Amino acid sequence: ASLCEFALNTENNGDARSAAASILHSTILGCNGSTNELQVACVALRESIFPALHEAATVNDCNAFRDALSLATIVASAAARKGGRSAQSADSVIKLLTSLTCTGSVDLPNLESTICPSFGRINRASIMSAKAFGTFLAVTGVEGPFWRQRMVAISLPALINAASNRGMTKNILPLGPLIAISHVCCCCDIKILGKTNAGNCWNVLICGLLGYSAEQLDEDSEIIEEYIGPSISALIKFVRLELDMLSEQNLLDLIPIMLAIARSRSRSKKNIVLALQCLYLLENALPSSVKTYSRTKIVRQLSHVMIMIA
Repeated sequence: ASLCEFALNTENNGDARSAAASILHSTILGCNGSTNELQVACVALRESIFPALHEAATVNDCNAFRDALSLATIVASAAARKGGRSAQSADSVIKLLTSLTCTGSVDLPNLESTICPSFGRINRASIMSAKAFGTFLAVTGVEGPFWRQRMVAISLPALINAASNRGMTKNILPLGPLIAISHVCCCCDIKILGKTNAGNCWNVLICGLLGYSAEQLDEDSEIIEEYIGPSISALIKFVRLELDMLSEQNLLDLIPIMLAIARSRSRSKKNIVLALQCLYLLENALPSSVKTYSRTKIVRQLSHVMIMIA
């Protein structure tokens, strides 16, 4: 608990706080099997991290809320890697992140309290939890062949449902679920997702991108930037590995979107390069009957991009 308190205290040095979080992660991994040690993750969450989330939401402290979510993710990744009884702690964090991502609210375990944090016009709590979700799934070195399957089984149905049921108009795009689904697709093998879930994810990703107009994609928005990168990365994975999921109309619909992103002066160079890579794959996947016409249009448009990123 003292390590958690130190890591969450904003008055402490940033490097020292990171070191405390790393020590906590190593402590959970180093449990030798005794009852007390197996409860390290559970105690850290129950006594320090969940109360910190509650307090940050109550006083509307966005930075403190983000730090607590980050620490919860670190603890959960160690618990998932440890496996056994510790996996229950990882499950509780994934359920928390899923609820926050989908609804913007969550019932905190053991506190008998529901938090509905609001950090501005856009639900930043949903965005932050979606990003934390991605951080958890991207962790490397986790032993055991089934930990990602376990996490996907807990979270993906709710994420897909939230993204599908809330509509895909440009005014109410469910950015949190879309970002989380993008991370799931990037971090998990298609076999883990299953054909049905993979198809649902693909449809959600396409609808999400098509929900934006060219003007919105050109907005200088940190939130838009955080969404575009994972979303395009997931699309690239699907185009490369699961081309049979794409219809010709999908390809033709996505090409103008990728062009709009690539030409935007508000996008980071990283996301522009991702858009260009996706554009290349989409164009190559087109049937020969439409490829020549499409390629001519793309080359004409990309001259502006080359000048911009040179």
